[in-house]
Parts: sequence; structure tokens; C-alpha cells
Amino acid sequence: MRPTHRPTSAAALAALFLLAAAALPSGAGASVFKSVYTRHMETGQFQYIGEFFSGKETVDNRVLLRTDPGERTGLYVIAELKPRLRDIPAGASLALEMIRSDANEIHVHEFPLPTEPARARILYVGLTGADWPESGERLRPVAWRLRLLNSAGDPMDTWSSFLWEMP
Repeated sequence: MRPTHRPTSAAALAALFLLAAAALPSGAGASVFKSVYTRHMETGQFQYIGEFFSGKETVDNRVLLRTDPGERTGLYVIAELKPRLRDIPAGASLALEMIRSDANEIHVHEFPLPTEPARARILYVGLTGADWPESGERLRPVAWRLRLLNSAGDPMDTWSSFLWEMP
């Protein structure tokens, strides 16, 4: 019995490649962000035993950025970086653009990117206080985009939700 083997055409391979690329999440293949997702977090989720002794919030190897530094409860966009924080050019910043379920306008929040802890690869970008009220559990992020900007304000990398890409 003879095997039935048909050579694959270049057009079929190209179509398969395009289909696979379209299935990747927005931001995949980017040079800085490894993954980005949102999560509602409460104050207690940031408290560790060391804080009771030192009186300072434990940071470990993560960067905590909040719209209201005095408030911890809120919606966080959590970004895992491919490089360590020390490998990102000085003067970089983050721009978080968000459309909430209670409003149609885009809210833009900018954060200077700190240089410490240098080994950090996880960024917690939080909408806290008035930017994500205590009733925030009922609020939902409709669409969002996180951009890493260089010191000149040009985008170095972008990751967005599926709905951000919709018209």
C-alpha cells in the first residue's frame, strides 16, 4: 500500500502561520512584557508579617505603583516583565489607560517607573482610592491598555485587553 502524502503548499503554510499569530494575546511577542492581567485586590493581600515589626509595607521583588499611595484596595494591572527592572532604560514610565463599567470615557494614569528593587520583574499598577472606589468589586474594567514609555514618551512596549482593540 502506498502512503498518501501530499506536499503542503506555501500558501497553506502562510495561512496557518497567520491564523496561529492571530490567536496570540495582544502584546505577545513584545520585547518587555511577558504577561499582563487584571485583579481586584484587598489591603490584606499586601500585608506580610514583616510589616507588623517594621511598620513598612513589604515590597520583596515587585514594584507597587498606586494612584493613591495611602490606599491598597483596588484594581491592579499586574505585569510580568521579561527583563529585570534594572535592564529597562532610566526615565521610563508606565501609562495605564482604562475604561470602567460605570463610564465610557478613558481614564489615563501615568507612573514614573522606579529603579528599585533592581531585580524586580513584577509590576503591580493599582487604581486605588477615588480611582477605584470601595464599591470597586461591582466595577469592572471594560477595556484597558498598559504602555511602557521611554524617557521621551515614546512607547517601548504595549499590552492591551481584547476589547481595547475593538472599534
